[in-house]
Amino acid sequence: MSEVIFENYKNQRLFLISGLDSIGVPYTPDNYMLYSYTDFLVSEFKKNNVDIECFNLSSLAISKTHELIKILKRNYSREYYTRLNKRITKHIIDTKKYNRPLNARFMDKYFQELEKDINITTELINAENPIFILSCGAMDLKKNLDLYSYDPKKYIPKIARKLFKEIKETMTKIEECFKFILELNPSTTIYMLGVYPLAKNKIKETILYPFVLYYNKKLEEMCLRYPNVCYVNIMGTKNYMAKNDGHPSLDGHKFISEQIVKTMNKNMIK
Repeated sequence: MSEVIFENYKNQRLFLISGLDSIGVPYTPDNYMLYSYTDFLVSEFKKNNVDIECFNLSSLAISKTHELIKILKRNYSREYYTRLNKRITKHIIDTKKYNRPLNARFMDKYFQELEKDINITTELINAENPIFILSCGAMDLKKNLDLYSYDPKKYIPKIARKLFKEIKETMTKIEECFKFILELNPSTTIYMLGVYPLAKNKIKETILYPFVLYYNKKLEEMCLRYPNVCYVNIMGTKNYMAKNDGHPSLDGHKFISEQIVKTMNKNMIK
């Protein structure tokens, strides 16, 4: 990883917020490190002697894009959010509302109590040049797959109308988040993650791929309208999905963190 971004933050304390979607939760069985892209990123900053404080909002259960403003308005403490996150995640797993394969160590090891407690909004407002890594959980592509389980071509027009509507609504929600974050602290730099094809089988990839490209194109265009917002392309050229899942593998999380750092470096240089 290049050192431009690390050098930039060496002489100041960095406050980083990451979230919100479940893409940032390292629960898959292959992830023996229980490392998310946020963990990889924080680790790199620390290796480069940056004094970094991180508030990770990623969750399987409670924090989607439309909830970010509510979280910031309530100024959650990290201790409270961790306990809330653990309780609701345990509930959805116990009640089988989340039925994907889980790392056996996930519930015991991921939600560890942190020594230092902070309040997210207070910290964000008072931070000097904070970083917010934002991922979007408002658009559920998977629910549309059921529409064409048996005859994909028959349902393409219906899927298209539904997805275009969802994409438009999602852009509105994301832009509201941009504005709210920057009102709290205008010196914040937001790194907005794109999405990548989540489905593996050939038919699903063929149908969803144009919509993913369209989504990312609209998202990148919106990011360009804000000087403090950078689009992060995480469309990998290889499969970074965990087995039997639509979420990143350990290698996927590492790849996403590397893409974030590349974008950060470009932003520092320009």
